[in-house]
Amino acid sequence: MFEIKSDRLRVEIAHPNEVPNITTRFDRAGFITEIVLDGVHRFCASEPNNLSHPSSGGRGLCSEYVFDVSAEAKIGEPFPKFGVGLLNKFEDAPYKFWERYDAEQYNIRVEDSKDGARFITEPRLCMGYAIS
Repeated sequence: MFEIKSDRLRVEIAHPNEVPNITTRFDRAGFITEIVLDGVHRFCASEPNNLSHPSSGGRGLCSEYVFDVSAEAKIGEPFPKFGVGLLNKFEDAPYKFWERYDAEQYNIRVEDSKDGARFITEPRLCMGYAIS
């Protein structure tokens, strides 16, 4: 984890591949786990466990690209999940965000300082798609 802070605000961010930033659902660049205002007021929480589907590891402020191209892949083939990597299709069904997929994760470099951070995601071409 690393922090970005000012006089009043502290933002905690998980590095890619650091718990809780290890799912195959959420973009691994800029996964904010906690925000604290004036050293007292805390924001961000973990996804509850009483949902109609299994918990998918959401916590804090995390984002997800909703661009499902899994239907274009055959079982056993990879398909891109932007912000995450190339996921392996294991069944003849659309992508399900709560499932755990085998993934070849995108390489994400982090350049952080006391008052900022920059995330560089290296794209990988798959099925004609790549994003950076």
